[in-house]
Amino acid sequence: TTVGAGTALTSLTVNAANTSFGGNVNVGAGGLTINGSGQTTTLAAGTITSAGNVDINDSVVLAGTVTITTAAANANIEILDTINGTAPNTQRLTLASGTGPITLSGSIGNLVSLNTLTITASGETQLNGTIAAGTDILLAGATDVQLGSNVSLSAGRDITLNVVDGAFGFSAIATHDITVGAT
Repeated sequence: TTVGAGTALTSLTVNAANTSFGGNVNVGAGGLTINGSGQTTTLAAGTITSAGNVDINDSVVLAGTVTITTAAANANIEILDTINGTAPNTQRLTLASGTGPITLSGSIGNLVSLNTLTITASGETQLNGTIAAGTDILLAGATDVQLGSNVSLSAGRDITLNVVDGAFGFSAIATHDITVGAT
C-alpha cells in the first residue's frame, strides 16, 4: 500500500496512539508529522519520501527495510524517541536528508538491534544514546555528526565515520573494522 502513490500528498499529519505504515509514503512540501503517545509507530518495508520535513514524535519499530529521504528538498528528519527492529539484526534503516539536519533523540537498536544503519547528510546529524546494528553502522555520508549526549556505537561488522564532534563521551565497538575519516 502506498500513501500518495499517484500524486504526492501536500502534507500528512497523523495523531494516534499506534501508527503503522505498510508501504511507501510520498508527501510534498508540507512534510510528514507523526504525533504518537510513545506507544509506537511501526514502519514496514518501504520508502518515506518527503519534499518537506519528516517529524516523528514517537518511538519507532521497523518491520522491514525502511528508507526515509528528504534529500531532494534538503529538509529535516527528526525522530524524538527510540528506534528498534522486530527481530534482532534483521531490519535496515537508511536516512538521507541532503543538506538538511537529522536529529535522532533516542537510542537505536537498544532493545532489538537493527541489521544496518546508514545515514547520508551534509547538514548536522545529532546522535544520542546507544546505537546497535548486527552488521554495519555506516555514517561516512554524514559529514557533520554531533553528539547530543554520550553515544555508544556497537556493530557486528564495520563502523564508518566521517566527522564526530560534541562535548560528550563517545565509544565505538566493531567486530571487524572501524574507519574514521571515511568519505
